[in-house]
Amino acid sequence: MKSIIRKGASLILFIAMLTNCFSALPIYAQEDNMSSGETTTEIENSENNMEESFPSEDVTLPEENENNVLKNEAITNDNQIQDNELVEYKEEVATPVPGDTSLVNYFYVGYPYLQAPASQEFVLSFGTGTENISRIVLKYQKDNGNLIELESSKQSKELYVFKKNFTESDKGTYKVIGFSYFVDSQEYTISFSDLEMDVRFGVNQEYDGFGENEGYTIDENGNEIDEDNEVNDSIAQEIDSSVVSLDGSNVSNTEELVEFVLKQNVQTPQNKSRRKRSITTYSESNPLVICIDPGHGGSESGTVVVDGSLEKNMNLKIAMYLKEELEQYKNVKVVMTRTSDVYVGLQERAQIAANAGATALVSIHINATGWGTQSSVSGAEVYYPHANYNAAVSETGKNLAQNILNELVGLGLNNLGIKVKYVYDTNTGQPAHDPAYDYPDGSVGDYYGVIRYSKELGVAGIIVEHAMSDNWSDFNNFLSSDAKLKNLGIADATGIAKAFGLSKISREDIDQLAQENKDILKDGTYVIQSRVNSKYVADVTSASTENAANVQLYQQNYTDAQGWRVSHDTQGYVTFTNVNSGKV
Repeated sequence: MKSIIRKGASLILFIAMLTNCFSALPIYAQEDNMSSGETTTEIENSENNMEESFPSEDVTLPEENENNVLKNEAITNDNQIQDNELVEYKEEVATPVPGDTSLVNYFYVGYPYLQAPASQEFVLSFGTGTENISRIVLKYQKDNGNLIELESSKQSKELYVFKKNFTESDKGTYKVIGFSYFVDSQEYTISFSDLEMDVRFGVNQEYDGFGENEGYTIDENGNEIDEDNEVNDSIAQEIDSSVVSLDGSNVSNTEELVEFVLKQNVQTPQNKSRRKRSITTYSESNPLVICIDPGHGGSESGTVVVDGSLEKNMNLKIAMYLKEELEQYKNVKVVMTRTSDVYVGLQERAQIAANAGATALVSIHINATGWGTQSSVSGAEVYYPHANYNAAVSETGKNLAQNILNELVGLGLNNLGIKVKYVYDTNTGQPAHDPAYDYPDGSVGDYYGVIRYSKELGVAGIIVEHAMSDNWSDFNNFLSSDAKLKNLGIADATGIAKAFGLSKISREDIDQLAQENKDILKDGTYVIQSRVNSKYVADVTSASTENAANVQLYQQNYTDAQGWRVSHDTQGYVTFTNVNSGKV
């Protein structure tokens, strides 16, 4: 099941697998009575939903009222009188620390839109159920600023259930902040906001963005329009029933129901339910796969740049720079559709991405107006899949397109926008049905083949048009050198990283990798053979003993120039020293 969840196919599940933390201080939310010097934190038990008010430690009362407040206010159990002075008693509590996000399996929101009075349920799948957790608390915030803590009402194995009864007076929108769990009196925290996760639900009120990119259809011209369908809650009701009766015997049943919903979302991308929203984070065992597609190649040269060079070659350079930069991020695997000047068909490019399990295919291009070699049009634009078929792929592509374009505009390129393009009638210019290009559900196809074929295979294909090849200004500023092409590739990689929440590999990560793998290759003297042809080995050209001598593949002759001593330092880093020269 987890392999399906990690594909991010559903909009029900919210997965958080990165290290986060909340503030170690008490949480206070500003109320309308701020002038009286009081703030409120709502602490809710899932069974009785009790609320308590605490005087704020953050707010300084007006000097003229302070004495009166102290005289008239009842002294609580948190205060003791010593020598006629009011002394605050502070219980020593361990400082919260970041939790182990690798234990988070999924987070289920019962109703992104709840019609009150009604009950809202959340299910957190965390760990294996053997972590000795004594208490777990969900944290969410209302649109008026109130921060609310909700205790779990039920737990069985790795599933934790939170339940809250909402009334009409609770109308508003809410954002889930994250949760805390406690082991041996130590609080561990995991935050969703640091992951840029938008985990929300509304009570008798829709929040901004509710239903976006969900439930699209087309009019007679093929244009996207919103669709007012009823929400089908049958599967959700089955899950809710399973949660209500959760007693340990039906944990697997609950998991299977969720898995079924995930599969339905993959198989029926036109499912209009508004109750599904998901964010996937990636790990070493579950990397994000990105397919980079250098446009054109071989007999297909693409456009001719104003200096006479060919688009296909620039595309390949940008793509290789993109690959180099993107591979500096954690938990990402890069696949290329081509690494040399060869022809690859559009359908084949999409299939390469799908076979590799890619979430997205990024097709690299240089644009042209076709109006001559001195166009006045300049800038970058990105095409992404329209939402009429497989809306989830469209949403992924749109987000990716916007993040990449943001980075390109940051380099100084004019912003020509992110766009969708339909198959269209050449006479009217309007979207038009064509059996050869329509999607399986009968909707109008995407115009660009690499996007259309990718979408049919469940991959978010986008086309990045980096600059105008027939504009001298764009050429001089962004295309006229390898260094400038590299900047474009880095911008693409940065946009991809931001779209999927990736972070770069740190020195600490590399140190840990060296330590963990230091025993794989033992110290000693080796010959390094080619895997393609074992008769060829790593050799120092002409047995040179000079600095910066070339290393080449050469037929094995058993000389010292082909011998290499392997040694490790205390951190686990490896040094290869040539036996003949002593150089490393």
